[in-house]
Amino acid sequence: MKKILGILVLFFTLSLSFSFADNSEIFSKVDHNYNKIVQIGNYTFNYKTDLFKVFDKTGKKQLITVYKGDFNYPTAFFVSDKYVYYTKYKDGKNALFMQIDLATKKTKAVKQYKHFASISAVKGSDIYYEIDSKKNKDEMYVPQLKVLNLKTGKEKSVAINATNVNLGKNSLFYMAQTYDVSATTLHSITYDYKNPKLISNTAFSYEIIGIKVYYAQATPEYSSNGDITKQILYVCSEDGSNKKALTGVINGYITKITADYVEFMSENQSKYYRMNLKTKKTIELKPSDR
Repeated sequence: MKKILGILVLFFTLSLSFSFADNSEIFSKVDHNYNKIVQIGNYTFNYKTDLFKVFDKTGKKQLITVYKGDFNYPTAFFVSDKYVYYTKYKDGKNALFMQIDLATKKTKAVKQYKHFASISAVKGSDIYYEIDSKKNKDEMYVPQLKVLNLKTGKEKSVAINATNVNLGKNSLFYMAQTYDVSATTLHSITYDYKNPKLISNTAFSYEIIGIKVYYAQATPEYSSNGDITKQILYVCSEDGSNKKALTGVINGYITKITADYVEFMSENQSKYYRMNLKTKKTIELKPSDR
């Protein structure tokens, strides 16, 4: 009897742990630069023109268009197979977090702020957003990363001086603000928002691919900002462990990171190249290839 009770307790404990596991969907980012077309479920999200549009699965039947108006048109939209979120803001006016219900095609504001705020990422019911944390108008802009839970309406601060946010399976990632083209720190923090970990002192750019972090690091890492014209591509786990260099020093600027290849441009920005990360073979790209 005790053995049966023990098994039942173990089963109940495991059931609880699974029920509290955070498997919330990470929304895909659609922007006007690198992710112009994203297909999820029965929808195709298209930002190839100056307007964001939603099509059916085939990409042929247009369903929704976000038209321009008396606001700064969003640079990014965050999409799933159920909702689209974006920021509606105009200088000196309120910021609105907008939600499009794809089933009903209805749009509504889910949150309003009396100051600047901009959505950085979305995971399930959590909206990660950036606000200006400066205390007075004479200070320089310092981004603060916060999270809003749409179900509870509660908000929490995640990090100060945090921008360029991406979400991983177990952690979120952010870089410190720079005021010119330079390298900066890259941190990770788990979803309890405690104990941030430094991934790199001189990161130039990064991508979350699967459960790995790929980042371009200016060299040397422990100088003030590193030399951004001399970069190395690294990969590591979400907590920064298992760090491995995937390239030698690249003379130029890494512009695109994938799990299979990396693209970079020359120091004088006149030529573009692609390196196969497995073979290390490098080819020059034509304008049509970029």
